[in-house]
Amino acid sequence: MNSSRIRFIVVIAILVAVVNAAAAQEEVLYSFSGNNGDANPAAGLIFDSKGNLYGTTNLGNSFYGTVFELTFNKDGSWTETVLYSFPATNDDGAGLPGSIIMDPEGNLYGTNEYLGQHECGTAFELIPESGQSWKEKILHQFGATSTDACRSKAGLVFDARGNLYGTTYSGGAHNLGTVFELSPQADGSWTENVLWSFAGGPADGSDPEAGLLLDAAGNVYGTTNVGGTDGLGGVVFELTPQTGGSWTEKVLYSFCPYTSCVDGFMPQAGLIFDKRGNLYGTTAYGGQYGATSGTVFQLSPQSDGSWKENIIHNFHGAAKDGTFPIAGLVFDSKGNLFGTTNFGGSHSAGTVFKLAPDGTGAWSEEVVYNFGSEFHAADGNEPMAGLVLDAEGNLYGTTSNGGANGSGTVFEIANPDITAVPTFSLPAGTYTSTQKVTVSDYTSGAKIYCTTNGDEPSAESSDEYSGAIEVKHTETIKAIAVADGLEQSMPATAKYVIHLPAETPEITPLKGTYHTPEKVTITDATSDAAIYYTTDGEIPTPTSGRFYRGPFRIYATTTIIAIAIAPGRSQSKPASDTITIHLPPAATPVISPTTGTYSPPLTVHISDTTPGATIYYTIGGSKPTTSSTVYTSAGIKVTSNETIQAIAKSQATSASLPASATYTIQP
Repeated sequence: MNSSRIRFIVVIAILVAVVNAAAAQEEVLYSFSGNNGDANPAAGLIFDSKGNLYGTTNLGNSFYGTVFELTFNKDGSWTETVLYSFPATNDDGAGLPGSIIMDPEGNLYGTNEYLGQHECGTAFELIPESGQSWKEKILHQFGATSTDACRSKAGLVFDARGNLYGTTYSGGAHNLGTVFELSPQADGSWTENVLWSFAGGPADGSDPEAGLLLDAAGNVYGTTNVGGTDGLGGVVFELTPQTGGSWTEKVLYSFCPYTSCVDGFMPQAGLIFDKRGNLYGTTAYGGQYGATSGTVFQLSPQSDGSWKENIIHNFHGAAKDGTFPIAGLVFDSKGNLFGTTNFGGSHSAGTVFKLAPDGTGAWSEEVVYNFGSEFHAADGNEPMAGLVLDAEGNLYGTTSNGGANGSGTVFEIANPDITAVPTFSLPAGTYTSTQKVTVSDYTSGAKIYCTTNGDEPSAESSDEYSGAIEVKHTETIKAIAVADGLEQSMPATAKYVIHLPAETPEITPLKGTYHTPEKVTITDATSDAAIYYTTDGEIPTPTSGRFYRGPFRIYATTTIIAIAIAPGRSQSKPASDTITIHLPPAATPVISPTTGTYSPPLTVHISDTTPGATIYYTIGGSKPTTSSTVYTSAGIKVTSNETIQAIAKSQATSASLPASATYTIQP
């Protein structure tokens, strides 16, 4: 409601106390910081098929709003991505208090409240492109004519044929708001049709700020902020399509302002149906406890075509109750209603509440969560939007303020009717050592039951958790929690893959200096381990190393590095052993004949007393090595003046001292 319209100054005396239920488990999934140009969400959230969340913020890089996505990560965290920041150009709109919707192809749709070509906002579509970019398409520029719709604060809704419906709180034939339809055309454009222009006064509503509800027959239901009885309380209306494309309006209920009765008034949120066709909604003001308290109401269709109102809860703010509900409601699978209040609660920062039917028409309220607790300084406050439930009955929503950075939050509240899901101290994953896992549960007094063999846990057949679980081998831990007065929790599951390394190989002989060739043996304590080794100082791998088949000898100083690999285990740490070999020298070779002058032809023979020795020789005076020519029993023919040098070496010895003989040949 615009600040220039109606202001109320009320003194409230409250004498009724409400017992607040045990606090539910809240988790802040994301705190807006403004660093990405996004802050202060005022609208609700939607899920996609993968469990990611989408929403809008009022402020952006240029203070004109954003559309964001929160992506769920495997480790339980959430990552925010700003899909689109509204630049507030002449064509683009600004301000996003309304929620967005998604079509089956993953495109997003919404409305802007301000700017655009005619200063009346726009209806837009966001289309995902390659990567993480999104392209905006303007479906309609509001305010193109004097009777066009102008300024939508609510989201859109699809009918079965793909048409979009929404409301504006300004524009229309009387400039008091409209209901409009956007229809897709074959060429990709969209055509707008103003279905109804609100006239205000006692016979009609005006200034609709909430979204719409469609039934199976195509009828449209909604609320207006003012109008109706005395022109102040607002109405619930129905629009019915007629032959020829026209629509007729029926005011189902006119709210009575607080000056006349204790009815709620000025609804600012939309409606929902139950299975019997009853309508439910909230009023921001009015009720039994004064003008600024608010109500939750039910409208039931009667046999004569009228609708009967029933106030199922009057908010009062005392004893931790909330006040000022400006958002809509949501049913869970059991028929309980959940919603938020913008103010009130134990810290005057808003609440999440639950209304449970007792089967006789009465409803009991529980405050599920109080925002702004001193124990949760970053939990957010002043929620302005409704809630969305996942398949497990957990609640998700936004707060417009608070959080770690004071710019609002996205939060989750665990299903308050179910014992909280147990949590593990260690995330599931692969580990290379024995782990200890503790299991805890948020619900006070809950008992935890676990299995480690893959069976589903139960309170009847499973062991009650009593202490940390030591995980030595790969296994899956499953746990449930049970608490008095609550349903059993959903199971928690975590698989821990333990890849213990194989034992480090042992190399013998140990590091040291040896004077004989040594036989090297490599062993490993891990059963079925395969051993790979190198002798060049490089760490082996199964592809680069030699597969160890048995003991081998080394005859020179060698660095041996070995690893072990075994089934179900990771690679061992490398073992390294440098074996220094200092072998005794072989006997010095004997060259015959000795140095002297000889007539040709001359054959020189070389011998050595070292068993198994190989003789290496050179002609011409160069020093022999083990790379020199190998001597054979045929001897060496000398036909000119030459110097022969020789060494001997065996596997059990090092190279001998060189022997030398110089020959002079005289014809």
